[in-house]
Amino acid sequence: MLIIDKSTATLVFRAVTTAEDFSVRLVPRSTATGPSSTPGTVLDQVVDVMTGAEVTTVADYTVDLPLNSFYPDLVVAATNNAPGVVTFDGSGTATFVAPGTEDLTITVSALGAKRLTFDVTQVGGQVFNQFVDFTAGSLAKSTRDALLALLTGLTAPIFDGVGGASTPLANIFNADGTRNTSGWWGSIDLTAIPQDSNPNGVLITPQDMIFANHYGAYTSYFQDNAGNSYTREILASQNIAGTDILVATLTAPLPSAITPMKILPANLASYLPELVNFSSYYPAVFTNQDKKLLVRVLENIRDGSFGFMGASPDAALSGWYYPVRGGDSGSPACLLINGALSLLNCWLSTGGGPFCGNYIPQINAILSTNGSPYSVSTTDLSAFSTF
Repeated sequence: MLIIDKSTATLVFRAVTTAEDFSVRLVPRSTATGPSSTPGTVLDQVVDVMTGAEVTTVADYTVDLPLNSFYPDLVVAATNNAPGVVTFDGSGTATFVAPGTEDLTITVSALGAKRLTFDVTQVGGQVFNQFVDFTAGSLAKSTRDALLALLTGLTAPIFDGVGGASTPLANIFNADGTRNTSGWWGSIDLTAIPQDSNPNGVLITPQDMIFANHYGAYTSYFQDNAGNSYTREILASQNIAGTDILVATLTAPLPSAITPMKILPANLASYLPELVNFSSYYPAVFTNQDKKLLVRVLENIRDGSFGFMGASPDAALSGWYYPVRGGDSGSPACLLINGALSLLNCWLSTGGGPFCGNYIPQINAILSTNGSPYSVSTTDLSAFSTF
């Protein structure tokens, strides 16, 4: 039988140009065949432990682009210099052909090119852990099961190449600007997400928001679940030094019909242990400039920022992914926990952004300086197992 898993290492290559910085990540991925397996547990994962398996390891690639308004239309071109070793599909997923060296050139318009290599192997007699599920009582199982319950059996969007979709199930708002009451999220409250595509951003208290600093803070338009609309100007804003997080205070609080989004706590990795091992399949929810609610894999946390991969390996979730692109800056990425969205970050690059939970003291200090009477609320994870 064919078994799919990920290794515990991510290779990161950075290419700095005179225009701006982008990165290409090669993510090792293994497949295995074997006659038998026994149940086991690794951190928050339930696995089948295979012995005597033949393990084939390739590397998929993902490109993290700057979401800078000066470069809204960056084009990525991939050249496979070793088609006799692997082939790649349009999403960067590699298919094994023969042992050897992957050789890939990634060119990004206006930013330059980077050539990457990876040793592709096929080795027998190995012990291999096949992911089955997340452990009972874990945050990951709660999050994944909730998404599977909502999305299993639904027809995923067919994207038109520029963010549009042929189904309204992913659209937070209808074409006429009214709130979509037939989206896949059911009764999940999305009122913290502004209605207009410019700005993006997310409401974190009744009077305060987070934006991407490089994109800026602008007048925001909110709509409650009854269809009532509210407009708020920016009273004051300040960047958290050394990050792309812009904290803004609005001219007046929003009513209770608009629900701010809580921020995940700084110790999140204690509940999602594979974040530090670069081998997670944690499904996350995110939005973009088109105000669609989509799903992708949260893979790691590194130097205080999250790294995301593409589509989830779960068949019911994989079709709800669309790449982040220029103009999505400031849109939130979240985890679905106990029926509500909790904030991870707002987009800085196509691959992730700084973890807001690491900056809660700085956020609250800026709110005080701005004259806001509020402080942020964090999501209570105490009901879940730690690792």
